[in-house]
Amino acid sequence: MRAAATAAVLILTVLAGCGGSQPRLDTLPTQEGDWIEARRNYEKGDPLRAIERLSEFIDTHPGSNHLDEALLLLGKARQKVGDNLVAVEDFNRLIRDFPQSPHREEAEYLRGVSHFNEILGPAKDPRATETALNLLQAYLLRYPEGSYVDEAQGQVEECRERLARKAFLNGKTYEKLDQDRAATIYYEKALETKSTFEGADEALYRLAHAYQRLEEPEEARRTWERLIEWTSPARLEEDEDLRRMRAEAMQALARLPDPVPDAGENGR
Repeated sequence: MRAAATAAVLILTVLAGCGGSQPRLDTLPTQEGDWIEARRNYEKGDPLRAIERLSEFIDTHPGSNHLDEALLLLGKARQKVGDNLVAVEDFNRLIRDFPQSPHREEAEYLRGVSHFNEILGPAKDPRATETALNLLQAYLLRYPEGSYVDEAQGQVEECRERLARKAFLNGKTYEKLDQDRAATIYYEKALETKSTFEGADEALYRLAHAYQRLEEPEEARRTWERLIEWTSPARLEEDEDLRRMRAEAMQALARLPDPVPDAGENGR
């Protein structure tokens, strides 16, 4: 009886120990223990330590079933310390080596985020904006109902806004240099990138004037008409400069020669 009772106590003790939320690392196989320790460092919010432990785990256990998740967490830890471009390499490796991984979608989204983070940093490299835009758009095409669609769409719009604004400023620079042809190219590029970017009304206004100076009345007419279409009642109510631009657009259209009929109209 005493032996049976002792055995029961031992069983209950073992079961109680197994019920804890954190397993003892020294009771686990080396690979599993290394993985739990590496993941714990990430979950505790210690990205530098997590980078160290996750990198060590990946190098030490290249055949682990946890390797795809380790790469994901390593990339996310690198993002937290600002190593965005190195993080892209981790996400790319996950996507390349584990195409069926349940973490693939998040990795595809996060590599776009890594480049997006770069445009918010001190470097402000326009190539990062273009790369972020391409990767985020690719994510949206591949995962139209994905887990990060709303975030990706917002970041795509931010990228377009930045690229449109950059093209607009380039157009103004060429206009100041009296290079109207180059100015029209950049103003058109800005409006094509994002037709509603902040400054789109001024871009249309300057573009129309540039076409007039280039003596291209049909392009000038088209642009003045676009500006008038842009000037909705709500926008006009809030913006005195826009009211002035609309009035000038109406006057400019009245002064332009009648549009040249196309060949189809002449043939009728």
